[in-house]
Amino acid sequence: MKKIWVCFLAFALLFAVMAPALASATEVPVNFSAVKPDGKVASNADYKIYYTNGTLMKSGTLDADGNATFNVTSDNATYIAVVITTAETIIDPFTIPEITDPVNETPVNVTINASALYALNASSTPIQNVQVNLSPTDYPDFVYKFNTNWTVYLDLRNVLSFPNETKSGFWTYNLTKIKVDTSEYTNVTEVTIPMTEDTDVIAIYEFKFPVLEPVYVVLIIALIGVSLIAVVLLTGKKAKAMAREKVESDFRFYRRIK
Repeated sequence: MKKIWVCFLAFALLFAVMAPALASATEVPVNFSAVKPDGKVASNADYKIYYTNGTLMKSGTLDADGNATFNVTSDNATYIAVVITTAETIIDPFTIPEITDPVNETPVNVTINASALYALNASSTPIQNVQVNLSPTDYPDFVYKFNTNWTVYLDLRNVLSFPNETKSGFWTYNLTKIKVDTSEYTNVTEVTIPMTEDTDVIAIYEFKFPVLEPVYVVLIIALIGVSLIAVVLLTGKKAKAMAREKVESDFRFYRRIK
């Protein structure tokens, strides 16, 4: 009997210790929706939910009404929502409040509204599709990667980084300056954007020199070699044909004289 009581007390103590942890690990249902800059719902857009440390927690596709339902892993926490439409990306953090009554818990409604955010238009010239890294200063571990020319809607102060060197086909380009609205910055690869208004950022590159990978060099040499062999063969055949035609012509002439 004494052993039974000891086991019961040990179980009760273990439950008392684990209960807060179990409660904090309870998932919270979320009714999520997104609105595009034109005020229309983000129908069938892709969405991703990140922890503030940059780890992806959830991803999916919004329905035709721009809605999705999912669970987040904990309450009293901030998450970063990324919604990608066919024309823009929307980035906005949201906070799940502390759940004080898990038994009667109701879904938390979260709406990401791009019409209330600012447009960051990132482009590059003379080449496009340059990869850009965007990291909010409040959440430095979160990095969103995208290619120019693209628009991101957000109101988070952020650092925008461009590669110092990039390739387009065989050609290499170096970053010379970054233009932010009317300001220009040289000898830098990143700029800080306050995002208190719509902002245009242009990365300006200049041509460096052609870069040929070893495999392309081998292919070019092989093509040149094949072309030279073909020329030699064709030239040889033509020369033989001309010599033969000359011999036959002389022979016919000789027979006429004879």
